[in-house]
Amino acid sequence: MTYHHNNILLPLNFEIIEKPMSYCDLKTRQIKRESLITKNEMLHQMFLQMLANSVKFKYILFDSWFSSKETFELIRKKKDHFIDALKNNRLVALSAKDRRDGHFHKVRDIALKDGEFVRGRLKRYSYEFLFCRQVFTNKDGSRSSLDLVCIAKSPTKMVRTQSNHLFLSICSTLKLEQLKFNNQMNHFVLKAKLYLKSLKAAYSKISI
Repeated sequence: MTYHHNNILLPLNFEIIEKPMSYCDLKTRQIKRESLITKNEMLHQMFLQMLANSVKFKYILFDSWFSSKETFELIRKKKDHFIDALKNNRLVALSAKDRRDGHFHKVRDIALKDGEFVRGRLKRYSYEFLFCRQVFTNKDGSRSSLDLVCIAKSPTKMVRTQSNHLFLSICSTLKLEQLKFNNQMNHFVLKAKLYLKSLKAAYSKISI
């Protein structure tokens, strides 16, 4: 979980998903592993801890992995708001009458232009939503700061070593954000300057 404000990104919390339970998938006949807690339950714990720590925010942003009815209800119960991505097979009613009559449409079948909004309600969820279609394209190939500190490139296999790698990656992220704020430069400019200095230092050694 990260906190974003005024172009500054700060990590707040992280959890490693352990899967200690083994079971047999009856369809594939393969042994699989399962966690004792779901991803949504982890998010709920992080959200409640954030409230307990008195973190100030306008809304919570999360992806379709966490867009469950229980997550929506918990956030609204605390009188907070959220923005989330929906899977394209979720069912939506575009009016109160459609909802009463059981007329629902799949998200992918709603003809919305990029940036267009429409009001509606999800199936089995009472609050009204504001739906929007938004297409994201990264023409500049930009990446987040967590990518820049290689959070996903760890060869570790054990929980302790994974935790250490993630924690140090988060510390590196905080350092990058501090450098960005102090120097008024983004991560890519900082990286380029550091790379140039290292090249100059290496070249001076060779020249000597």
